[in-house]
Amino acid sequence: MLSETEKLISRELFIKRTAQIGLIANGLVYTLIGIITFGAAFGFSYHQGGRFQVLDWLYQLPYGPGILGMVTVGLLCYAAWRFVQGIMDTEKNGKTLMGLANRFGFLVTGFVYIAFAYYAIRLTAGLAIDEETQITRKTVAETLLMQPNGRWLLGAIAVGTMCVGVFQAYHALSGGYRKHVEECRLREENKTILIKTGFWGFIAVGIVWLLLGYMLLRSAIYFNPTEAGNDTSAFYFVEYSFGSGIGSVMLGLIAVGLLCFGLFNFVRAQYEYIKTPE
Repeated sequence: MLSETEKLISRELFIKRTAQIGLIANGLVYTLIGIITFGAAFGFSYHQGGRFQVLDWLYQLPYGPGILGMVTVGLLCYAAWRFVQGIMDTEKNGKTLMGLANRFGFLVTGFVYIAFAYYAIRLTAGLAIDEETQITRKTVAETLLMQPNGRWLLGAIAVGTMCVGVFQAYHALSGGYRKHVEECRLREENKTILIKTGFWGFIAVGIVWLLLGYMLLRSAIYFNPTEAGNDTSAFYFVEYSFGSGIGSVMLGLIAVGLLCFGLFNFVRAQYEYIKTPE
């Protein structure tokens, strides 16, 4: 029989390994999103890299179902870690309005990754989801707009989404993202490069969240679920709203930022101090 101390250590180790596996999977997905989107921006690829597109691409690789199966486990681990952060409040956010908002954000992220994992599981089993049944912003907007006061609810979600984007950008500009990494463990010669990946990564993610919120807001204003778009609509918006030349450059810069965000997740998997319930 294990003592209470040994049980506690085992639980902490399990949560830490779960978080690390999740961060690695998340890093892989964002790295591929960045690479594929960069290729699309400059004509090397015909597909821009949303999460669903990345999962489709992985499935089509040699030994794709096996690779996708491992990524699916990672996505589930990432979701589980976010649930632990939200429910058990390992980040010590407390019960203030801001603290509860942060904890709710962890839970929302967990459910989003459950949806991605579900899609990946279906792919791995050879049961691909068609566009009509796939859960996207468009289908969510369509469902909400059919409800009483659904336009206002969708508008509130849009504003909340844009607030997340602002927070991500602030997280980068204020240096808050550096709290994710124990910098004392980084080699001095690598620290600057590794930390910069986090800065540009959070900036890019913030821009994407702002664009997603903007499209949801348009959907609410015009009472049109199509405005909410799908997994890659934000990338198409950037590429075609500013003209082919400038749009491609801007999309390329965002793609590089998303690649940086993916790489920073790998750094976090190795060097983040992962908090566990007391």
